Formats: sequence, C-alpha cells, structure tokens
Amino acid sequence: MNTSAIVKPRVTPAHKASRRLALFALLLAALLIVPQDALAQARSLTPSSPPKPTQCLRATPALTYVATPGVPERADSTWAIVALFDDGSVRRPLLPPRHSTYGRWQLRHDTLSLIVSDGFVGWDVAAKVIPSGAYAGIATYLTDVRMDGAVPDRIPVALRETVCPAAPPA
Repeated sequence: MNTSAIVKPRVTPAHKASRRLALFALLLAALLIVPQDALAQARSLTPSSPPKPTQCLRATPALTYVATPGVPERADSTWAIVALFDDGSVRRPLLPPRHSTYGRWQLRHDTLSLIVSDGFVGWDVAAKVIPSGAYAGIATYLTDVRMDGAVPDRIPVALRETVCPAAPPA
C-alpha cells in the first residue's frame, strides 16, 4: 500500500473554531447537569435516621453462644431478640453493632428462614408459622470451631413477635 497517496484533510480555522465550540458546549452541559445529579445523589445518601425494623422476634431459648455442647448459655438474654428489616437483613438490637453484623432472613409460604451471626458464632433457624401466629422450628448452631466427628448443635426454638427495643450505643 502506498502511504504517500493518503491525503490528510485540511483543518481550517473555521473547523478549529467549530470543534472548540462543540467542546465548550459539552463542558458547559457537564457543569450545569452533573452537579444537579450529584447533589441529588448526595442528598439521598445523607443519613437521616437509622432504618426501622419490619418486625422483632424473641427467641426461646435465646439464640446465644454455646460453651458446653448442646447447652446454650441461658444468662445472656441480650441475644434473645432479633430485628428483621425490609432489605432482608437481621440484627440483634440489644447488642452493639459490631456483634450484630451478619444476618439474613426470608419468609417463603409459611416458613421463616433466618441466619444471625457475629462472624464467629451464630444460628441458622428454620421455623414454620403455628396457629398462634408465632413460629416454631429448629435452630442449628454455627461456629468457626470445627471438631472431627462433631454434629452441629440443634435445638427446638420458638419465635414470638415482640416490641423492638432501642439500639444500644455503638
């Protein structure tokens, strides 16, 4: 291919002015439009108040840690209440946020599935609606400790609706 035959278009002063005008129009549009969108986004991200739970449930027995296999600790009732949120998250409202960071829930037909954990220990609950409107099912203990041949602790659990307590300070 003969590259000497390629003719470059001639850029005239009028063409340069037209390019500058187009560039200026884009810049002006970016300055006028983008800040409005960015301002709207910033306003939507500004925390107004913490989200309110959809529902709070009290677990009996409390979904606390298990120091002795098969025997949940009974003295710590702060682990008994779980708060369910619209986005599917679960928190323990009586515990500081650092101890209540992991959790999901969903309700399918008449079965409530929820997992609540502090990152080291937690519970996986599957419960059905019973005639009183509460839930009854099985809670499986989750832990980061693994022992050969050990079977996860499973306990019967009842969950009843309760008033959502105010969250403790962080």
